[in-house]
Amino acid sequence: VEDALLHHKEFFDADIEMTLNSLSHGRDRIEAPVLSVALAEGVLDLRRFAGGLHGGRLELTGHLAASNPVGLRAKLVVQDVDLGAAVPSEKSVAITGGVCEIEAEVRARGMSEFELVRSLSGAGRFVVRDGVMRGFNLQAASDQLGDIKDLAGALSLIEAAMGGGDSHFGELAG
Repeated sequence: VEDALLHHKEFFDADIEMTLNSLSHGRDRIEAPVLSVALAEGVLDLRRFAGGLHGGRLELTGHLAASNPVGLRAKLVVQDVDLGAAVPSEKSVAITGGVCEIEAEVRARGMSEFELVRSLSGAGRFVVRDGVMRGFNLQAASDQLGDIKDLAGALSLIEAAMGGGDSHFGELAG
């Protein structure tokens, strides 16, 4: 029976549309999530998964083909997420304030998990506006820059920067 199931060439097809009030995991809560997914002839097409996240929006689309080799592509778009609500407060150095935008698109193809990870490619960008970096004191680091003459000066710079405090910034992008 197991051999027959593993080598069976017919596929299970489905078309799912779903809207929920919310979806929670730990401290994260997606408001009014919408899911639209289709499965046909061994291809999973995530047409749309979207919802509200920490005051902003999250949207994910993707495609997974159970072919030989397996093909994967996905796109993530996050807009206007409040990092003060999204980032855990127990981290010693973290961006704890600001509004975040992320856009990433990835692709992979392979016959195994290793090949999928190895072939992973894509592009992405992020922007944080009006942010706060907790645990990193940019002003203290700047004040120490003129005193670097040896290893002790460099260590003092690191100690001043990582000595706590908040650094406010207008925009951080990458």
